[in-house]
Amino acid sequence: MSASRTADTTEVVGTRPSPRQAWARGVLLLVGGLVVVVLVEPVGPEKLYVMPLVIGLTYLASSVAGGRSGGLWVPGLIVTAWGVATTTVLSGTISVDFTAAAVVAIGLGAVVATQLPRVGIPCNPLAIAVVVAAVGALELLEAQAGGVFVDGWPWGVFLVLGGLWELRPAMTRPRGLLTRTATPGAVAGKGMRRSPGFPW
Repeated sequence: MSASRTADTTEVVGTRPSPRQAWARGVLLLVGGLVVVVLVEPVGPEKLYVMPLVIGLTYLASSVAGGRSGGLWVPGLIVTAWGVATTTVLSGTISVDFTAAAVVAIGLGAVVATQLPRVGIPCNPLAIAVVVAAVGALELLEAQAGGVFVDGWPWGVFLVLGGLWELRPAMTRPRGLLTRTATPGAVAGKGMRRSPGFPW
């Protein structure tokens, strides 16, 4: 069969960050966790309402370090938007109903998250729904029972553990994308090749 009649279809199977990207992600999560511990009360001077903003920005920084495979883009966008609402409203910077402001902010974060595929960043709609539901559940628990946002340090420890998890396999992760090249009559399992990873 001539080359002109041979169909060549490339399918992206999966992507993983390079070891350097994984290290950067882990270090940024560690730094963010330590910032929460030392900055937010009772250890630090800042009020608890700044914590969601710090966590969200940490997620975004970690995602930027990981490039398109950052993995925390969705929670980063939504939690950051939520954090902007908590910080500006609860600090008295703007005088609006907190619940309404939080709902609008979370919704805007989710809208931005839906646009991630337009710039080549994978985004599962279910992930957006899960993050929104999780934030809502935290707000509900805090409103009904309290104690969710009493201290900042447990949330900082959570980020630190996430950073350690990222660092653990960083040195062994392969770089690049696994792609499958399919041609008519190709034998299953053959025709696999590795293409370079994203430059960022």
